[in-house]
Amino acid sequence: RKEGTLFGFSVSTEIKVLMGITA
Repeated sequence: RKEGTLFGFSVSTEIKVLMGITA
């Protein structure tokens, strides 16, 4: 399930970036 892990990693990165920009 590399796709699932990669997808989850991408989502986590996007959330972290968005949160960082918002903060």
